[in-house]
Amino acid sequence: MLDAVRAKHLGAYGYGRDTSPVIDDLAASGVLFESAFTQAPFTMASIASMFTGLYPSTHHTVYYDDVLPADVPTIPAILKKAGYTTVAFVANPHINEGAGYARYFDIFSDGRPWLRRMSKVIRRVSRHRWGEDAYWLSKAAMRFLRSQVASPFFLFLFYIDTHTPFSQPLYRYRRLLREGSFQLVQKYHRQADFAKHSMAAEDIEKIVDMYDAEIRWVDQQLGRLLEEVNKCGQWENTLLFVTSDHGEGFDTRPWRGGHGQLYENGVHVPLVIHWPGRLKGGQRVRDLVGLIDILPTLGEVADVSLADFKVHGRSLWPCVLGSSDQRRDVIYSETARGRMVRTADWKYINNEGGCGDFSAKRVERQRVPPDAKELYNLQDDLAEEKNLFDVEERRLYEMEQYLEIFQKYYISLSGPGVKGRVTKEVLRMLKGLGYLD
Repeated sequence: MLDAVRAKHLGAYGYGRDTSPVIDDLAASGVLFESAFTQAPFTMASIASMFTGLYPSTHHTVYYDDVLPADVPTIPAILKKAGYTTVAFVANPHINEGAGYARYFDIFSDGRPWLRRMSKVIRRVSRHRWGEDAYWLSKAAMRFLRSQVASPFFLFLFYIDTHTPFSQPLYRYRRLLREGSFQLVQKYHRQADFAKHSMAAEDIEKIVDMYDAEIRWVDQQLGRLLEEVNKCGQWENTLLFVTSDHGEGFDTRPWRGGHGQLYENGVHVPLVIHWPGRLKGGQRVRDLVGLIDILPTLGEVADVSLADFKVHGRSLWPCVLGSSDQRRDVIYSETARGRMVRTADWKYINNEGGCGDFSAKRVERQRVPPDAKELYNLQDDLAEEKNLFDVEERRLYEMEQYLEIFQKYYISLSGPGVKGRVTKEVLRMLKGLGYLD
């Protein structure tokens, strides 16, 4: 899991800069999903949806003090039941033990032990980070791989380096930067800062440089990990997913940040699956898919029946095999204030109510006064600049019907989720990342 990575900033998705050679190689020998979407363009709800296969309005885990429901099956739960050793190394403060994510993991590390081992230099550079950067995250995973686990294992890694605030990249990646890029990012180091200030086009380009350099850095660290997988003799047996919790949009004006926004730069995420000898390499799947599809996919691999559980996602294997039986007509995504319905060619955003009271102050800080209803023809307007809701009445009616179906079948009426205790350390890190004032 890569934090806040837009699909369009990876070479495999057509980006012109050399940001992701490792991921690009995985896509070339694996399966790339061209139209993969998060079910919520912010971390807490997105990861909860991926872990449970449910939409945010059902699992209710949308804010930093929400707790993952104990009675809902999750990816580590079903895999542990199937005999897998379950391990997680995460660097995002939203995904912590107090939020219920450690349940069913045999090993769960959210960064705090690593923080004590960091050198003074790295700690100073990464002062806003949760616990570590990609180097140490990969190192922890490599140490686990060397332990020679006899049973099959599920390893979940969550890299945060690609999330603001960006750190100074290594010298080898400074070719991606313009002069003054790092100094600028130190000034505008939080999501809120991008919204508050009117930046010149040149400044935006410098921030994009830093973003691309961070992607390149994480890509390299992923490569280190995969080399270790190969050394341990596990390469042929390893099913690998590479994706992101949401996108990013600090380079758009008016500002449409990828965090908490339902525009393409926020909801369109990369998704690459790699399994040597099991999946035909070089496939590019155009079907609409979501992060909620990962749980049923892994359930099918582990031969775990989900018939007794409520799961909104669908296995990805029919898409990979070219079957049209389970192809979606639409995909949904939610924020606190709105919901999105997207087909292959059209997108409808209704801003009259979403999945919960998610950071109302942050919505205000973004200063993007949305229309109550937004309708975009993505074939002609992928940048979503021309709102057609008052022009395309028939299309609007069709998309509203899709939304009505969503509200009828996917929104839980059980009320808000369970709140948990948030440690001072988590609150401090969330403030450092710009989530809290």
